[in-house]
Amino acid sequence: MCVPGSHKKAFHEKRLLKGTYPEGAIQVLAEAGDAVIFPWALWHGVGPNQTDRIRKSVTFRYGQMWCRPYDYDRLPSHVLDRMTPRRRRLFGDMGENHHPTDYYKPNDQIQIICGEDWHPPF
Repeated sequence: MCVPGSHKKAFHEKRLLKGTYPEGAIQVLAEAGDAVIFPWALWHGVGPNQTDRIRKSVTFRYGQMWCRPYDYDRLPSHVLDRMTPRRRRLFGDMGENHHPTDYYKPNDQIQIICGEDWHPPF
């Protein structure tokens, strides 16, 4: 479900009762394998599954590095250990001895993403 144009509105102060939806909500009908892309600020939620099949979804979120996850600070080490430096950075890993403000000013971002072959243009 989503509410078209809601990313431009103030958020509701009152919680909705279970099974109710904001005015203007529509159900997004997608087939298996489809991708639905929308801005994070768009009001969205789960619509009713009125079939006898289990419905699964995968959510990917892209944002600036300073938009940190709220449920963990970094991926578990057994996951990070299997990644290249580039992939680790793309998943928000700033290394062992980073300062929290490094998310706002990753000075080595280009070098990490492009690899050791990258050289400054000047």
